[in-house]
Amino acid sequence: MVSFRLTGGLAATEIHIWETSASRTFEQVASVKPVEGVFDYTFDPEALYSLTTTTGQGKGTAVAPPPAAFPLPYAEDFEQTPLSHAPKYLSDQDGAFEAQPCAGRQGRCLEQVISAKPIPWGPLPDPFTLDGDSAWADYSVEADVRFLSASPVVVMGRIDSADVFQDGNARWPSGYVLRLKPDGSWELLSAGFKKTIRTLASGTAKLERGQWHRLELRFHGRQIIATLDGAPMATVEDVAHSHGMFALGTEWDHAQFDNLRVTP
Repeated sequence: MVSFRLTGGLAATEIHIWETSASRTFEQVASVKPVEGVFDYTFDPEALYSLTTTTGQGKGTAVAPPPAAFPLPYAEDFEQTPLSHAPKYLSDQDGAFEAQPCAGRQGRCLEQVISAKPIPWGPLPDPFTLDGDSAWADYSVEADVRFLSASPVVVMGRIDSADVFQDGNARWPSGYVLRLKPDGSWELLSAGFKKTIRTLASGTAKLERGQWHRLELRFHGRQIIATLDGAPMATVEDVAHSHGMFALGTEWDHAQFDNLRVTP
């Protein structure tokens, strides 16, 4: 039991007590009336309490829509996203991806805006933003990309786990990773937690750094195809990741994405 004495000019005829515990979520459990500014209450262990003199509190009445599969095909051009806000559905796992004016073209684009690598308290993968359905298997994910710094641009697919806490050294989620650098060098990787990152293909493409380019990853069964501006970069076979979500990523600096599209 804990005893309370009201001081400092606080006057109350009734104290309302709300509890959150394993069996309750912010429920009013009692109201007590102070006697000469003093009241007692016995708190249960392993619970959080709020004490207030106010009334009228209540839980929201909104009803969530029924669950449904993530839409496929899916497309996002970021034009309806307010500037400096995150777009609908994309979920940043590290870094900060938000709508900004496009570089070199009209409209709004998605930009990773964190340019200083933070001091981590846990695993610190490269910035990426995640979307899609974990059950997706055969699909194509593509986006326009624009370099704004030395950071590469990254398109990922068949992400079967984004739980980077499984591996304190993880740079990317578990899945396939296509990285393109401003100098045209690229690599297609298979990443997994506590596993050696495997390079499935790599090379150097001719590109103009100051222009927009189209980067795509396509999955069909064992086959993985990577393309740049519609031209094949690599066609490989691999079975490490059979299904999963997609992501866009960078390193710790600015880069832009636009006209994101996922098709079966």
